[in-house]
Amino acid sequence: MALEDKLDNGSNNYESKLEQKLNKKSSWFKIILNTVLYAPVLAVSAVIFGNVAVLSTTIPAIGYTIGGWYENKKKKIKMTWNRVRREAYTGNIMGLLDYWLFSMPEKLFKAYPAIFNSDTFSGMLATSLAFNPLLFIPVNIAYGAFFYLRDKVGFGRAFKGIFNGKIPNYLKNTYQNVKQNLGKDTWNVFKYLFPLHFFQTHYLPNLAQKVPYLKEMPVATLRMTQSALVNNPLYRLIMGRQGKQVYASVPTYAKAPATAYA
Repeated sequence: MALEDKLDNGSNNYESKLEQKLNKKSSWFKIILNTVLYAPVLAVSAVIFGNVAVLSTTIPAIGYTIGGWYENKKKKIKMTWNRVRREAYTGNIMGLLDYWLFSMPEKLFKAYPAIFNSDTFSGMLATSLAFNPLLFIPVNIAYGAFFYLRDKVGFGRAFKGIFNGKIPNYLKNTYQNVKQNLGKDTWNVFKYLFPLHFFQTHYLPNLAQKVPYLKEMPVATLRMTQSALVNNPLYRLIMGRQGKQVYASVPTYAKAPATAYA
């Protein structure tokens, strides 16, 4: 049997075992233990990336969990603790990338104010186009690779692949998956979410200044909140009506395009 065939069989076996694990019920002791053990991870992340960035990742963590619950409810799959935990840690990890993404408009304003700004329509349009689709391209690549490795390969198997010689094929399959989905992922995000990104880039920060609590929030966190409450649910609804699974993309999923937290 060829190595690629073995990898495909291994992928199918992994997905089957993963599904069994996700469906397994957890005791309250395990839930508490997992929560306690995860706290140091967040603490270390805060030291490395900063408190604001790590706290902001709770937004996609919650959004991913809600999205997972919604998708599973449609499929009549119970939302177990293992599923909740997977979506939460995915949100915490990929939320750091989201924080960088939603911080970029201010960096563009500062670096090239004559081109990127919120003072003229041309400046607003240039900034929004740089954000979506251009900045979404590397982000979608990262999301696609992360979710393929998570759901199709498994991080543990990928790590073992470094030592058993299978990692080149794992990476090759990951690359092919990302390459296959990148164009349509990027186009769908641009087609359906560009108006919302235009709004949250240029108008949301000013509107938030009129609200006592919101005006204290970092701009990136504010934009992430809109994406969690508005962009992501809307995008999922549109893709769902087209028969496409998204939260297996955002968060998610190997069967569907893995799109950034829109």
